[in-house]
Amino acid sequence: MMETVKSFDGRRFLLRQQEQKENLPLVICIFHAQATDAILEAVDRPLNILMPLDLQWDEDLSPWPQDPVVMADDHFTGQAPAFARTVAAAADCAREVTGSTCSILAGYSMGGLFALFAPTTAGSYDALVCASGSVWFPGFTDYMRDHAFLHRPRAIWLSLGDRETKVKNPVLQTTWSCMEELKAVFTQEDICCCLQQEKGNHFQDAAGRVARGILWSLEQF
Repeated sequence: MMETVKSFDGRRFLLRQQEQKENLPLVICIFHAQATDAILEAVDRPLNILMPLDLQWDEDLSPWPQDPVVMADDHFTGQAPAFARTVAAAADCAREVTGSTCSILAGYSMGGLFALFAPTTAGSYDALVCASGSVWFPGFTDYMRDHAFLHRPRAIWLSLGDRETKVKNPVLQTTWSCMEELKAVFTQEDICCCLQQEKGNHFQDAAGRVARGILWSLEQF
């Protein structure tokens, strides 16, 4: 694969591009860059992938400021609207470079939350993948009910491990019910939406969960 690093608004993005010139899907993956190889191996299909290199997890991916929820040092400063614009600019550039006409915005955990939130603020994506997404974020389901996507995606994948709600934290316990609410919202908007229950806790098979969402999304086109 050919690799290129470009900066947008002072943030670096890695584009890994297949050498063949055919029109391949572009996946914008909001996750740790070191997971790229594992995701590509799990998908086992040629595609182009764009990932942020300077991701500030809590800050960039939180849609609005919020007191700590999971850990005492959570730093939810609400910079997702600005980061969504940066990601949209990087994705537009990647489409020009690769010639991709199909794009998927995929993320894990807080990245999955961002994958649903970002298209209400900036950018156009054909499918969204929210793998083990942090949709428990206070006020998020209400926000998604009241805010439309700027460009409606064709398909949305939601997934959650079957042990992710078996925790002491009462906010995290609501994650599956939040997923069900979101599926109902998206289905009512006539968007093809799949809610998948995976095996294990939040830290199990992250790359595989993202890959399964990508593969399902590709089947919807």
